[in-house]
Amino acid sequence: MTSAAVSVAVLTLTFTLAWPQEMYEHLALLTEVLSDIQKGYVVEVDSTKLVHDATVGMLTHLEGDNEVIDRSHASSDRSGNADVGLVLTRRRDDLTVVTSTDGSSARHAGLTSGDQIEKIDGVDTRLMENSEAVDRLRGRPGTTVAVTVMRRGWAEPRDITLTRERVNGPALSSRDLGNGLLVVRVHRMTAGLGDALRRELAGPPRAGLVLDLRDVSGGDISDAVNLAQPLLDPGTEVAYATGRQAGTRDEFRTSTSAVRLEVPTAVLVNTGTSGAAEIVAGALRDWRRAVLVGEHTFGVADVTKNIPLSDGSVVHLTVGRYYTPKGQAIDSAGVAPDFTVASETGPSTKDAQLERATDVLKIQHVIDAHAANAQASR
Repeated sequence: MTSAAVSVAVLTLTFTLAWPQEMYEHLALLTEVLSDIQKGYVVEVDSTKLVHDATVGMLTHLEGDNEVIDRSHASSDRSGNADVGLVLTRRRDDLTVVTSTDGSSARHAGLTSGDQIEKIDGVDTRLMENSEAVDRLRGRPGTTVAVTVMRRGWAEPRDITLTRERVNGPALSSRDLGNGLLVVRVHRMTAGLGDALRRELAGPPRAGLVLDLRDVSGGDISDAVNLAQPLLDPGTEVAYATGRQAGTRDEFRTSTSAVRLEVPTAVLVNTGTSGAAEIVAGALRDWRRAVLVGEHTFGVADVTKNIPLSDGSVVHLTVGRYYTPKGQAIDSAGVAPDFTVASETGPSTKDAQLERATDVLKIQHVIDAHAANAQASR
């Protein structure tokens, strides 16, 4: 028996008590194919690579960013501490841009949600693990990397050179729009955003808040709860997660001691809004604490787990999915806006999405004032 077949046979014995009978038949077929390759393929093939590639094949055909991360990429010792600002995922077999981060080389180059990265420095990405792609994009500050990009509407891919940079700056900033309106821009999902939002809204009551979550990606569920907390009632569910086991439901709620800010809110979203930002948008919409303006969000919000393997590699596996409080799945589905406004294309100083959001808040302010006057006259 070949070493590759031995590896599969050991795996079979390991899970004898856990798997149904038909699984052994499938493993036997895999063992047979591996043995045939080892005995009859035109050139000798490394057995370790065969088993690795079979594992990669299993994971990449599952929905979500599932992969086997080899020891070199599983290590916390990364190839560099600067990157190009791309947030990536897999859509079918394509390495796809979720968004690019504010101030990054990728943002300056115009890379946008939905772009497909076909090559990194000439290396095809179709069979490349996501972790390897991330490592290839990272490096020393000031160095460059070439990416081959395909976009819907382009006749052929284009090569774009990006510069690796460390992007620093605040996680959140604000701008006064006049007439009592404030726009708060979230640059990245991180801890402490809820407190930062409260500080921005401190002082005289505001006529309205525009929370800009466009092209905001990453973060985890705690970041989502933290940002949503100032705008929701104490103890309110922000999201819940379910996994494979029937009846399991993990709920994520705001603090019971938190105080809700009373401010009419519009949230800006687009196709680059993903992850924790999508969870915030879905919660505020479901509880009618904000209207969403812009475009349908990307749809990446799953629960993942890193499972260490005996050879030092790691399996990155999707084990659950997040849902909005009213039960809408976010992963692969995204969150729909209340008012659809397309993003501007090409050079433009106009922000139609922001203009629509401020119009909505002004109308809401007039309605609220009229209701207050009617109540006072009774």
